[in-house]
Amino acid sequence: MLMQQTRKVLVGHTSWDNEPVMFPVRYYGNTLILARARYGKTTIAKIIACAVSEFRPLIIIAPYFDTDDWYGLKYLNRNAEYKKCIPFLKCINNFSIKLSRFKDYSDWVSLGFPDVASQLITQFAKIKKLHNDDPEIFAEFLVKLPKTDKELENFNITFAKYNINLPSRIADATHQSINLRFNLVKHLFWFPKDERHSVDDFGKIVALNPHVLIDLEEDNEYKSRAYVGIILKDIKEYLKQLQPLLIIDEADKVAPDVRDLIYYPSSLNEIMEYKNKYQRLGVNMILCTQDPGLLFHDLKINPDFIITGQIETQMPGLSRELLDKIYYDPDKNIRNFMLLNENRSYTIFKPLKCPCMLRSLKEVWDGKL
Repeated sequence: MLMQQTRKVLVGHTSWDNEPVMFPVRYYGNTLILARARYGKTTIAKIIACAVSEFRPLIIIAPYFDTDDWYGLKYLNRNAEYKKCIPFLKCINNFSIKLSRFKDYSDWVSLGFPDVASQLITQFAKIKKLHNDDPEIFAEFLVKLPKTDKELENFNITFAKYNINLPSRIADATHQSINLRFNLVKHLFWFPKDERHSVDDFGKIVALNPHVLIDLEEDNEYKSRAYVGIILKDIKEYLKQLQPLLIIDEADKVAPDVRDLIYYPSSLNEIMEYKNKYQRLGVNMILCTQDPGLLFHDLKINPDFIITGQIETQMPGLSRELLDKIYYDPDKNIRNFMLLNENRSYTIFKPLKCPCMLRSLKEVWDGKL
């Protein structure tokens, strides 16, 4: 696919002279959309998504779903200033991921396992024949991890058929942390007779559909980080072919401000790769958050564009003077945003009314592509 030229989409009008404000959508780049809760950051993202859907694939990930707002993208809002919807948007929800797909150390870090526990459980989870993707069977196996030298000998004999050979026994604290933690998160994995659909490859989903919305539904940060890590790994091989606009709502949940370089959740590892490495494949990424203070610090350094509403935490490059110019009147439903370019020159604008219906009936995925 040839490199796409920059396209500009209408996001609103200037507050002082009602001139159109155009947002540049480039071949690659990173944009932050920042605003406090219910201020309108998702509306801005939807305005951009609707416009971009005419000329570019969309992949929208909603890891912290509080409302059905994103489903409105499928339906026309006749009261909007800019009437648009995305009729070919595939909504993926009510799904789970099999245990054997959690193959990396960072996948288990995402689920809240400590360092040593993550190293150990990574070895065993990817051995599918050990548990047949049944988290209950795997929980029974974890209880059998050896805590004494005698148990170690018997354990290695019993599980030699799976090419498991532990060099030493497991410390009591590690044994306890693995078992307690796994029992807390085992409901996040697919299990036999699970009513949720098991997704084996998100890459195939984005390759077979013009636009995809992935709704994680459950209000669980551990699930969000682990699932988003696997989703982003799956779609890597399709990036050059698709050159998508990737939108991640509530990005601070999956890209938290972690300081320990080794102890990154898989979602943060992948998002940083998308930012630093996969731009050359044509990935344009938009991250939305209501609390930039919780967002990973490197993601706040030199984004191509920042669209910001009223926020509590100051961003690098945003002076107090600029923040004070953002005006919000909840009684009159006036919301002003500020668009900053890479040179940090800014335009204050009123966003368009949401082009899609704000709320709609939630579409339940039938498991078919």
